[in-house]
Amino acid sequence: MVDYDWEKKQLKAIEEHFKKKNISYEYIDIDMGNEVVKPAIYTTVKLKGLDFDVYVSAQDVHDVQWIVIRCLVCDLKDLDLNEINKILKIALTVNYYIPETTFSLINDSLFIENDMPLEVSLESFNFEIRGLEIGIGIFQQNMEDLGLTITSTKGILKK
Repeated sequence: MVDYDWEKKQLKAIEEHFKKKNISYEYIDIDMGNEVVKPAIYTTVKLKGLDFDVYVSAQDVHDVQWIVIRCLVCDLKDLDLNEINKILKIALTVNYYIPETTFSLINDSLFIENDMPLEVSLESFNFEIRGLEIGIGIFQQNMEDLGLTITSTKGILKK
């Protein structure tokens, strides 16, 4: 169950890290499926010459407050099953190379993500962001090795 107001309030703590790093952002609502909507901080990052949508959301797991950073790597809904299987195989393989970072599939979209305690220091926040950058680089290289390409996802989450 999503406590929308609580989650949005928790994001204010992370907003400070965005301000300190001079990262532009805005608040958006993310459709999680099954009529569930979560508040999130939305931004984009440029990695390897491509722009990727990123969102940060808050969650409470057994009275421990967490933030989750998800970077939209690719939208799978218009791909054929053979391509999807290749991409998911790459994602599962890359999971073993990147500590604290994983891939997830939400509503036909592939994300690379990590989570951390809500009260994270700026140094730890930067470390977690670096894990996403490394993961995307490894993922992109594996895609290219198979003759596949990924494209910018900028703006997809805001539709």
